[in-house]
Amino acid sequence: MSTYQKRLAGSGPQQRLNAQEPPSLDPLSMLKPVETEQEAIPPLQIIEDPNTGEKTATLTIEQVITRALANSPEIRIVSFDPEIARQEVAKAAGDFDPTAFSRVNYDDQDNPRNSRFGLGSEIGEAETRLFESGVKQRTILGSEWSAGYGLSRIWDDLSYRALPSRYEPMVIFELRQPLLRDA
Repeated sequence: MSTYQKRLAGSGPQQRLNAQEPPSLDPLSMLKPVETEQEAIPPLQIIEDPNTGEKTATLTIEQVITRALANSPEIRIVSFDPEIARQEVAKAAGDFDPTAFSRVNYDDQDNPRNSRFGLGSEIGEAETRLFESGVKQRTILGSEWSAGYGLSRIWDDLSYRALPSRYEPMVIFELRQPLLRDA
C-alpha cells in the first residue's frame, strides 16, 4: 500500500460533501472529505471490573455498525477510488501539456566518380547536418501543433561552387489533424 493509502486507512470513514449543495468550481469537490471538528469515531471506553478483572466495552448498535464499517477492508479499498480517479485525471491532462523536442540528423554521402575528367557536375562527396528544436502540443480536438527552428549545414565537393558549405535556417510551424479518426 502507498503512503496515501496507509494514511487514509488509518483515518477511518470519511464524511463526503452533500450532493444537494450547489456545485463548486472544483469538479472533484464532491470526492474530497469534509472538514470536521470532531473525530469520525470516538475512542473506545473500556471498563475493567475490579472484582473479576474482566474488561468490557458498552456500545450501542450504531457504534458497533460504525466501528465495523470503519474497519472493513472492502470499504477501505473503495475509499481509495477518489484518489485513484484524481490521479487518472491528472495523467490524462498530462497528454495535453506542451512538449519540447529536438532532433539532430547527420548524413554523409560518398559517391565515387566514374571518370577522372569529370566536369564537376557530379557530387562525389556530400555532408549534411541538421539541427531542429521546438515545442509541440496536442489539443482537445485531437490535432497537434508544433513550432520550431531548424538549421542545416550542407557541404559538397562540386568544383563550380564558390563556397562549398551552405547554411539554411528554417522556421517551421506544423498543424496535424487526423481526418479519419475512429472511422
